[in-house]
Amino acid sequence: MFSMNSLLMTSILGLSEVMTGYIMVLLAICDIVGSLIGGKLSDRYGRKRVLMTVMAIELIALAFGGYYVRTYWIILCECVVMFCFSMFFPIIGALITDKTQEGKREESFSLLFLCVNVGFALGQVIAGLIFYNYTEWIFWGQGIATLLMMLIMGFLIEDNYVPEQKAISENSAKNRQNLLSLILKDKPLVLFLIATIFTGYAYMQVSYMMPLQYASFFGPETGSKWVAALWIVNSVFCIVWSPVILKLTKNKNEFKVIMWAAILFMIGMGSFALINRASLAWLILVMTPVWTAGEVILSVHNSILLGSRAEEHYRARYQSLYEFTNGAGRMIGPVTMGYFLVGRTYGNGWALTGVLAAIAGIILYRAYRLDTKS
Repeated sequence: MFSMNSLLMTSILGLSEVMTGYIMVLLAICDIVGSLIGGKLSDRYGRKRVLMTVMAIELIALAFGGYYVRTYWIILCECVVMFCFSMFFPIIGALITDKTQEGKREESFSLLFLCVNVGFALGQVIAGLIFYNYTEWIFWGQGIATLLMMLIMGFLIEDNYVPEQKAISENSAKNRQNLLSLILKDKPLVLFLIATIFTGYAYMQVSYMMPLQYASFFGPETGSKWVAALWIVNSVFCIVWSPVILKLTKNKNEFKVIMWAAILFMIGMGSFALINRASLAWLILVMTPVWTAGEVILSVHNSILLGSRAEEHYRARYQSLYEFTNGAGRMIGPVTMGYFLVGRTYGNGWALTGVLAAIAGIILYRAYRLDTKS
């Protein structure tokens, strides 16, 4: 659903590229706020209880979204869905960390990422085919998937985490360190979070700038099918790369591994700067496996890095830190790129994206050096 947002706003609602950028900023704000609140509530009241409540709210918003998909009310529905959806990964990340031993977490998070992308690939195929004629079913279909996930979570998943509010009597609040002070003491972690602002900015351009570029080449309807093809290639290679990257990166320094994710973003997305006409659009699909490898690394190893540096009752909040900084990059990405593109080409935009990914790589290399020294 979210990968089709720029086309939904411009082609269905008739908004300008700049206004579409502002809407995507609003969605990114919902993403940031939701992840922080989800992490806090999950640590305080328990993983499963909070997740079930969030999915129920998301289900209602998706049902309304299908009915109002061709009106401005869809913006409000998408805000609610994004707010709820952003809570999912910090809670699931903490739940997996609770249930796994440190040496097995790479396999667990890799399997999670693999399963997510199988569903994502299927969703993109369906969304690309029904986008214009049955747009409401993009929302209702996601609602059905959410309902099935609720049933699986409710009947098959056990939560063995002791909520913070119950454990606090055993460990006085006065003896617990402030979360912000813990984060600021960990300088490599702070650098990692700064770098994810840049990688989040770069990744957001695939959802914002890429559909607009395809639409400029082929028109909105054919462009949406090209976008679907891109996400299919992305999802297939997420599946292909996951076991390969797991083998290559196991037991390696997390900061160094994630640095390579930024480098792959720089190469894969920066190369799009060369695509200046419709006849070269196929190069986007060819280079997508490159930045997809970076996506796999970042998606798996950010959870491992954050989980390994957090106390039990801070795990969900630590997991939400990635969503917060990544969301910050996604928030500023559309609107700033929208203004940057005024009077410039999409190639200029991709060149800028590659430079920002390179900056992220430099920051992560510094984090790696500090971490090895400590």
